[in-house]
Amino acid sequence: MPPLAVDDHLGWHRQSDGRWFLGLYVENGRVADQGERRIRSGLRAVVQRHRPYLAITAQQNILLSGFTTEQKDEVEALLHSYGVALVEELSLVRRHAMACPALPSCGLAIAEAERFLPEVIDRLEPIVAELGLDQEHFSIRMTGCPNGCARPYVADIGLVGRTLGKYNIYLGGNPEGTRLNTLYRELVPSADLPGAIRAVLAAYVETRRGGERIGDWAARMGVAAIAAQTSVATGAAMGLAAEAATAAPVA
Repeated sequence: MPPLAVDDHLGWHRQSDGRWFLGLYVENGRVADQGERRIRSGLRAVVQRHRPYLAITAQQNILLSGFTTEQKDEVEALLHSYGVALVEELSLVRRHAMACPALPSCGLAIAEAERFLPEVIDRLEPIVAELGLDQEHFSIRMTGCPNGCARPYVADIGLVGRTLGKYNIYLGGNPEGTRLNTLYRELVPSADLPGAIRAVLAAYVETRRGGERIGDWAARMGVAAIAAQTSVATGAAMGLAAEAATAAPVA
């Protein structure tokens, strides 16, 4: 696949002054020690030892800058000792996933997002590998309400909480965030999300064109055609199909 037009800055990158910065993945932006992944403690150790400059990215990740070449191996070893994963150790589906805080932090939330998306990604990773898509760049964004703070409406696959335990699925954005997606299914129970996404991914594998990304494929196909291909009849898809039939020229 071609590189993304918008870099997420993860991994090591050379600075203009010859030093290095490290883009560190922070799942859904939560700097906390959780089980064996102690990113809060790992970051504190790196900052106390090397005093790097810190910045936060639009993808909820952290940049640590100002390292010498000789410090790189030491920084990696230190982070690994706290169970912190580097970008090379992440699946692409996890790397490009993002959620808003939602419940219980946000007073506007009506569904889970930050606490639930990692579980969805856990279930999707073997599905993506099974379908041969583990080297594909595509974004999944989840929010706990329609306000869309994690930018689900420009994601390849957007998951928007509509009530407790149910989500609308949107298809057809892109990783660069330059195209709005379209409503594909409404009020999908949370337990059914991995299966619903699997059906979309399987349809993508069957009908994509060479080098076509998931969002581009969905935008070209349209949600009505994808719904028909995945045997899903939603109100939105049926409405779009009716509009298409009305607009079609009479033979």
